Amino acid sequence: MSHWVIAGASGVIGRHLRHILHDRGGRTTLLSYGGVSDARGGEQVVRWNPREILDGKEGALKPVRDALESADVIVNLAGSSLADGRLGVAHREWVLGSRLLATQCLVGAYTACQNPPKRWLQASAVGYYGDCGAEKVTEDSPLGSMFLSEVCDLWEDAAEPARQHGASMAVLRFGLVLAPDAPAFQKMLTPIKFGAGGPLGPGTQQWAWLSAQDAARAIVFLAEQNIDGPVNITAPEPCAQLDLTKALAKRLNRPSFLPAPAWGLRLVTGGVADELLLPSCAALPTRLLEAGFQFNHGKLADVVPWLLP
Repeated sequence: MSHWVIAGASGVIGRHLRHILHDRGGRTTLLSYGGVSDARGGEQVVRWNPREILDGKEGALKPVRDALESADVIVNLAGSSLADGRLGVAHREWVLGSRLLATQCLVGAYTACQNPPKRWLQASAVGYYGDCGAEKVTEDSPLGSMFLSEVCDLWEDAAEPARQHGASMAVLRFGLVLAPDAPAFQKMLTPIKFGAGGPLGPGTQQWAWLSAQDAARAIVFLAEQNIDGPVNITAPEPCAQLDLTKALAKRLNRPSFLPAPAWGLRLVTGGVADELLLPSCAALPTRLLEAGFQFNHGKLADVVPWLLP
């Protein structure tokens, strides 16, 4: 039976991944700063404090090193959400710092192991590519120029010492992850329920999306593949923002024509508008498809009934 270690297991991707791993059996260790209240059979919770580890507090590294020792797979999903604030200066520092801090600690624990996990799956995002307009984006596309691009680049670089230490590493560049229990989806759905859905800015910006179920399935798939480097974790068919809103509104029998101008989005959400809502990135899962991965929700028509049963 395989032993997985997950950092950042309380987020939407982590929750869906845990569900799949639980059904498969085996052993899962959850690295948690605040604790996990819903741990199930086969799951062990290990508390960690990345700040204490980097500050060199005696004994702080040992629980993480012990968790990684002789494990098969480490999945690093740790980091605070961009959407949990207005992306002012302090929030930007926290978004970046939380990712780098956690990753540097994992690298330190990994390199201290006698028998570290062979496979490292490192989270990132398609924000790496920045605002690409209507251009199709693959894993070979260059780094963008947005704040999120910088975050992703530094986040990926922070894990690089583990690769140099021998880890087989795939970098998971996630698109917009949709799930009934995803906070981002719930925020998106609220105005639609009240008949206030419509274009955000132009509404034509391309969003690379996928279901949380497929995101978790892709992680399990990649753990068993010999694929290194960046992998776009997105559905095969990106969609315009307005098309997604219209599909959800139709399912709820609500209108979807009320526009939200870009200036209004910036007023309400601050920097989140320019980093998450208005940019266009039609990222394609080229390497996943080449490896033979099969999506459960490859099109909007597949995912909307799952989101809104």
